[in-house]
Amino acid sequence: MKIPYPDDDTIHAAVQKICDKDVLKKESTFSFLRGMTDTLGFRYIFSGILDTVIIAFAVSLVVGIIAVSALLDDPQGEIKTAAVAFALSPLLYMLLFVLSYCKEREVGPYAIKMTCKYTVHHLLAYRMFAASLVSVICSGMYAVLLSHRLNAPGQTIICISLSSLFLFALLLIETVIRFQTLFSVVSLCAGWLCVNGLLCWWNIESYASFLQAVPTVVWIAADVIFAVLFWQSYRAYIRRVCGACG
Repeated sequence: MKIPYPDDDTIHAAVQKICDKDVLKKESTFSFLRGMTDTLGFRYIFSGILDTVIIAFAVSLVVGIIAVSALLDDPQGEIKTAAVAFALSPLLYMLLFVLSYCKEREVGPYAIKMTCKYTVHHLLAYRMFAASLVSVICSGMYAVLLSHRLNAPGQTIICISLSSLFLFALLLIETVIRFQTLFSVVSLCAGWLCVNGLLCWWNIESYASFLQAVPTVVWIAADVIFAVLFWQSYRAYIRRVCGACG
């Protein structure tokens, strides 16, 4: 007995009927994050990364203190503030993600976590979101400190700092989506530090003057654009890598 195989139109109609009945219900990004929180809890989501968090905050704090001290001792420190804020704003986010990414991929439990309901990619996605929130707060506080201690235009420095953070976060998540390798992530971070370091070494006064010459309203627009693009890329990361709908 020969059983007829359904044609493409029949298959498409059947799939559409299933979707219309909401059997394959889409999960929003916030539902995905809330589901992980309810299922795993903060204790497991952030399990085993206390040392990386301490290292990330310690390094960021030391670098930040050194930068502020150097600017205070420099007669042109007020002018150079913008360049320092742009270069160092993503440092905490960079360290939090890279150290966590390295640890999860290199230590033994990586293979086990890749077979569980929530894999290492789910953990990294959640931690990436948490790191972005923490970094926004810390970056804003550091920008306020810079502007206060060096009498720099506070609103402009804060906007420059947040633009830098969101731009780097966007580049980082796009790198993870497209390549998913430790080498690509480390290369991006090294490239960011090298490019900003070379610009500061070459002519930090001109670099900082250029950043401050951009109107504050343009920096605000850049903040919004980079933040929205980051959020869209983050949703795409969840859909593509974690298998959620985002």
